[in-house]
Amino acid sequence: MVREFRRGGNVRATGADEEAAVAAAQRAHRLVAGTIGEPLFPTVVLRERSAHGLPADPGPLFDGWAARSTGSALGPVRYRWTVSARFLPSIPHMGDPASWRAWRPAEQEVLERDPWRVVARLVVPIVLAETTDFLGTLASEAPHAPTRERARSFLREALPVLRTDGAFYVGGRHAWGDTFALWCFSRRPQALRIFYPYALATAELYAEAAREAGGVLPGSRFPFHDVPLASASAQLATGLLALGLQPAPVGRLARHVASEERGSGGWGDADGPADLLTTLDCADLLLRLDPTFRADRTVGLLLQRQDREGWWRAMGPETLWLTAEIAGLLDAAGGSFAARFRWPELAREQRDRRTGLPFYSYLVDLAALYAQFPGLAEAPVELAFLDLARFGEFNNAAGMAMGDEVLRRFAAELRTLPDAVAIRDGGDEFIILGSPTATGLRERLEGLPPGPVAGGLPERLRLRGRRRGGADPRHDDQGRRPRGGPGSARPGHRTLEATGRPGAGQRGAGRAPLGGA
Repeated sequence: MVREFRRGGNVRATGADEEAAVAAAQRAHRLVAGTIGEPLFPTVVLRERSAHGLPADPGPLFDGWAARSTGSALGPVRYRWTVSARFLPSIPHMGDPASWRAWRPAEQEVLERDPWRVVARLVVPIVLAETTDFLGTLASEAPHAPTRERARSFLREALPVLRTDGAFYVGGRHAWGDTFALWCFSRRPQALRIFYPYALATAELYAEAAREAGGVLPGSRFPFHDVPLASASAQLATGLLALGLQPAPVGRLARHVASEERGSGGWGDADGPADLLTTLDCADLLLRLDPTFRADRTVGLLLQRQDREGWWRAMGPETLWLTAEIAGLLDAAGGSFAARFRWPELAREQRDRRTGLPFYSYLVDLAALYAQFPGLAEAPVELAFLDLARFGEFNNAAGMAMGDEVLRRFAAELRTLPDAVAIRDGGDEFIILGSPTATGLRERLEGLPPGPVAGGLPERLRLRGRRRGGADPRHDDQGRRPRGGPGSARPGHRTLEATGRPGAGQRGAGRAPLGGA
């Protein structure tokens, strides 16, 4: 099964154009998922296969890694997986290395002078991000314990070298290369968790450089020294957004990126032509952040650049990864903005210890981010205010440890909500924020099953409301109305006590612009 390129998204096109985009994306997905023997990005192949319901057993890949030995921590075989394109066998979709050309023509001279440094600048961050995200996901989510343990073992062994590689991008050596690594890490949650300190340092360093340059990131090396770069600006904005940092700089960078779109719907750096990598950087940022961005011209450009076999190629070694990324971009462009909106991430240290959810300050930061974009500021946003009925009584009867377990389970349930984010507002109170333009939040909340919250708790610890005689069933034994509203007072009861636009002292679900507050 292949993802559908749904109608009604941000692609204003004829039916024939939409069908062409669907066909291009599906063809690319099939190509990537059916590739055998990919040396640099086998984890991308497995991810594609898994996403489309095909067998994706990591066992053979793990067996191959286990049979390898590692060398110097700074050498090309520092990991059990391949990280260098220098000694690869001939791979048809990559092309012969002698045919590789710089995706930005101004850099062709640099490529000819030091080809493998340029290739490594492109390939290494992709391999690091894709492999660590793949392993991190299996380590925490694989259904079989042996798979989880093998993934953890590979990560543990590689961690010291991963830290060395992550630190390489903190030194301010190369504005495009460093922010490209930041971009790769920030778009893969498990990779960002591993590289978080280095991503944070890189983002802070280049955010200051962009501030000094008036809201755009210039290049730092020949041939783009002190030249404003749309690519690096988009990469930095994506990293800052993922890290939940500095809404105002994100807004300035994104507005500059939007202003650099060419008439063709693509992006390029300086006076160079539109290229696929810069277009991916910029379109991915705007498509997932600005509901007013129209992607029809960009989609048209991407369709023109797909080769006869179905690949997208910027230089050569990145071909399989780039093809998967552009196919995913086409999928997103055909869907709703609410589904593709990219929520800012927060490090574990910045989340509530009991629930793993963001604190209220996250909502304040979101409002500041929305205010940077008229489209976001004016987009309707659904809010829901929830609490756990009679949680205080349960906590007193069962103990804080059991109360913490209920909070943890409830938060885990809230995290399953599509197109929404949950925020802990203190105690047993939660705020649920829908993606901009999304609808149906109340219905999705009421559709959550109650079992995962109270299930597994000892029966003696499940407090329930009792009714006496003709008493109002909406009140408890002492005549008090439970804070959560009518119904059982079992731990984990979800409540929405009012509807309409939330105001001071009102608890419920409503729809209103967030950025204009």
